[in-house]
Amino acid sequence: MEDQDMFRMNGIFRDVYLLHRPEQCIEDYFITTDIHGSTAAVAVRLRYYDSAVATRITLYDAAGTMVGSVTPVEAPDDAAFPYHAEITVVDPTLWNAEQPYLYTLVLGTPNETITDRVGIREVHVANNQIYVNGQSIKFHGVNRHESDPVTGYAVGFEQTKKDLLMIKKHNFNAIRTSHYPDVPYFYQLCDQYGFFVIDEADNESHGASEYYCEGNESWPNHVENWNKPIADNPEFTEATVDRTRRCVERDKNRPCVIIWSMGNESAYGCTFEEALAWTKSFDPRRLTHYESAQYRSKNRKYDFSNIDMFSNMYPSLESMQEYLDNEPDKPYIMCEYSHCMGNGPGDLEDYFQFIQSHDGSVGGFLWEWCDHGIYKGKMPDGRDIYYYGGDHNEWPHDGNFCMDGLVYPDRRPHTGLLEFKNALSPGACCEVRPGIRHAHAAQLHGLC
Repeated sequence: MEDQDMFRMNGIFRDVYLLHRPEQCIEDYFITTDIHGSTAAVAVRLRYYDSAVATRITLYDAAGTMVGSVTPVEAPDDAAFPYHAEITVVDPTLWNAEQPYLYTLVLGTPNETITDRVGIREVHVANNQIYVNGQSIKFHGVNRHESDPVTGYAVGFEQTKKDLLMIKKHNFNAIRTSHYPDVPYFYQLCDQYGFFVIDEADNESHGASEYYCEGNESWPNHVENWNKPIADNPEFTEATVDRTRRCVERDKNRPCVIIWSMGNESAYGCTFEEALAWTKSFDPRRLTHYESAQYRSKNRKYDFSNIDMFSNMYPSLESMQEYLDNEPDKPYIMCEYSHCMGNGPGDLEDYFQFIQSHDGSVGGFLWEWCDHGIYKGKMPDGRDIYYYGGDHNEWPHDGNFCMDGLVYPDRRPHTGLLEFKNALSPGACCEVRPGIRHAHAAQLHGLC
């Protein structure tokens, strides 16, 4: 269930810490926001260890001015969070990827104070489009692994910040956490810098299907058998739901997360049906995604009602047009496209024009942000040496297939990154002559 395309490393990659907290304190809380015309409601649901303690919840705007302050009340019908509070915000400043405005929420108790940031925003699907705060949006995104040529999976705060600033400066507005939840401060930075995030559970099992399934000599047989060992096997339901639940419950208070993804390349079946149903029941205000739902056997009918979009990898423009021409009931998203290996990515301008001109196409995420290379010192001429699959005489390996990013391992840009920045530039220099209209860069339609 952890067969992602990346180097295999061992050890503890995330911060481990112990908190000395009061015996009676807030155990967990869940912040949600709803927009009602010129006002918004910031709701906080809480639960305590053992018994409740006196709590004051206060909301401040970005300037530090108090917006409201309330005391939670009992909500006996909510078993998960049996205490509720709500603050009304008049004329709220809404959060989005272009204006990531954040309020500050303070939960004060006699022996502890918890501070968090709140982005007021709303997301839904209508007319085969994705709307944030009532505005139809397009994802111009990138897939990002946590990879560093020296520290491996342990990507620190400064490196994470460097990545996100580079991504932002090159005109991306969205990130998919491929294919596991990222380090917690990644989401806090995305809240601050303004990224729409697809938060993906730590679940990928495409390799297991290759090894355990019989009859995989052809692609149709592969699809027919893929879900049998794990995805449609009830013995894996608990593990699958657990991986989804841990992702959702940890990151539920981050405004940047607008889509939950069940995982990657694992086929579809009862395990993911249960994971999706739990996700929608726990957090109905966000959207759900799972590209591998299209890969399942023909031996039964499947429940897709809890998936909010049709997701595909590396489609042709013709196949996207065919989908949209058939009156679909879900928006089309490319969770991966324009593979960035070698001299890729390609056709960025063509994809951009298609996405912008078709309402039902809500955008996509390039594969991928950085090359996965291991730093091994310097050449005599001073150039850095990076190893990839097989260079350590290991087996099995995938050769240079993980050297497929928009930047080198040390984050020097590939030319493909500069091409994307140009294709997604917010303006264009245009030469206009009588009877001739020529754009020197990607055009912001109607600008010139």
